[in-house]
Amino acid sequence: MTRALVLVGFLFAGVAGAEELPVVDAGQPEPLPVDAGSSQMFEIDAGPPASMAALPPEPAPVPSEPSALSTFLAQTSLGGYGELTYNRAGSETPIVDLRRIVLFVGHTFGEHWRFYSEIEWEHAVTSFDDQGEAEIEQAYLDYLHADAFNVRAGLILMPVGIINLEHEPPTFNGVDRPLVDTLIIPSTWREPGFGIWGRLGEDLRYQAYVVDGFRATGFTHETIREGHQEAQLALARSGGGVARLTYVPWNPLQLGVSGYLASANQGELPAGQGKLSLGEADAQLQWHGVEARAELAFSHITGTQYLATDPPIGSTQYGLYAEAGYDVWRLLHTGGTASAIAYGRYQRVDTNYRVAAGLQPDDAAETQVFEGGLSWLPIPNIVFKGDVRYFDHPLVDGQNQLWIDLGIGWMY
Repeated sequence: MTRALVLVGFLFAGVAGAEELPVVDAGQPEPLPVDAGSSQMFEIDAGPPASMAALPPEPAPVPSEPSALSTFLAQTSLGGYGELTYNRAGSETPIVDLRRIVLFVGHTFGEHWRFYSEIEWEHAVTSFDDQGEAEIEQAYLDYLHADAFNVRAGLILMPVGIINLEHEPPTFNGVDRPLVDTLIIPSTWREPGFGIWGRLGEDLRYQAYVVDGFRATGFTHETIREGHQEAQLALARSGGGVARLTYVPWNPLQLGVSGYLASANQGELPAGQGKLSLGEADAQLQWHGVEARAELAFSHITGTQYLATDPPIGSTQYGLYAEAGYDVWRLLHTGGTASAIAYGRYQRVDTNYRVAAGLQPDDAAETQVFEGGLSWLPIPNIVFKGDVRYFDHPLVDGQNQLWIDLGIGWMY
């Protein structure tokens, strides 16, 4: 008993004489011991150290302002299209042509304003000694107000026909555009003007513009194409209007009607002469690999007897075509975006259907074309085309021709 008391006293004396032990920071507890049967260490999360508790929180990072360049790029769009063609007309020398390269530039100015333009180079080389051309195909401003009502002003594509509005090579079959869209409707047809456009409900769209007129002295017996002035120092004494309605009664089917009425007098013909009226109707169908199109256009010109040409300029012209095709790629592959459209097309045009009294029409102006071909699109924006066309002149012997055409096209 005495020995036990002495031992206890000795231990207390040792503790009292020992150095002071360090104090553990209550904000950083020691880790719990490792469980010998586990490879993990378990720790208690005590939050930030006590020494940091009194500090104010760090401010949230302030997002940097976008640069002027990044804002400009976000509001600007670039695109374009082009085509390279091969044409062999009967026994004539074949022609290879970089037919056109087009650059699209658009810009959005805030919520309501935007600009749209297309610059086109034709036939590869543009110079005084070459056949190439450089031209502005479109350049206009839009004021976006609402779905049903918007305003457009500038150099505008005339909303007449299918091809004049959608003329990028991957959007239509055939290496060349249909004759009705080159001889009767002078695609690509644009005029300076202003007007309104919009959507009335889900099914109906409209466009209507006041525009500058043609120059009748540029008309020929083959086409009115050389009469449009394209805003190039254009005479502006005569003008008119153009309008289009597009109706989609069923999602795969689209129907359209358009009309143009204007004077092409420009002070160069007797008063009241040179009025040009043009009416057009079209239909398009895309359904389960089936594609079909049809278009009909008539035009009438007054005062053609004052336009001295031989053969004469027709006072009434017409053109039509009907086309049907099927995506045969669907028979070989399922899924994906590639397509191969095998199609057939019938065309008929007559630019001398009626002539002024006392004039003799040109029988060769009446032409019908039987056409068949294939359009292969490995992706929707690229097309490889081939077709065969037989040109028949019902009223003239010895002028029939067989054409072979090849082409590639792209848009982006």
